[in-house]
Amino acid sequence: MKVSNQTQIRLLLCGYLILLLIDIVFLKFGSIVIAVNQSLLYTVFALTALFIIWRISLLRSFELETTEHIFSIKYGHPLSGELKQIIEVPLQKILFLKIEKGLINNFLIVSINSKKGMKNFYFRTGLLSDKELETLKTITKLGNIAELDLT
Repeated sequence: MKVSNQTQIRLLLCGYLILLLIDIVFLKFGSIVIAVNQSLLYTVFALTALFIIWRISLLRSFELETTEHIFSIKYGHPLSGELKQIIEVPLQKILFLKIEKGLINNFLIVSINSKKGMKNFYFRTGLLSDKELETLKTITKLGNIAELDLT
């Protein structure tokens, strides 16, 4: 089974890039349309551009894949073009999965039983659809993992 947010992240990236382009075009022609002080105009649009660039830098592509015995997570930035393998462990070593819902992003917390004790891994997953949440619940039942906690 596979859960991925790559299409959502690509759409968000395109949206942010369009907003950045609109910001730059309006910065160029804003003084013609609005009669306002140049320094105020440059400050507002520079802050807007910085906010958009900051949001682009926070975007992460996420792919969770499970087979009968292996649980793997690939994670990366959409502009890098490739996802890096972060976790690949046997399904029996996973203690629980937890999704914390935020205002803009969801975070997936994966707890793994290792030789040194329990380790937690945090992944920014974006906004997951109901179908993807159901797939995660199915994965927890498949691997005898503690119930998926949605908080």
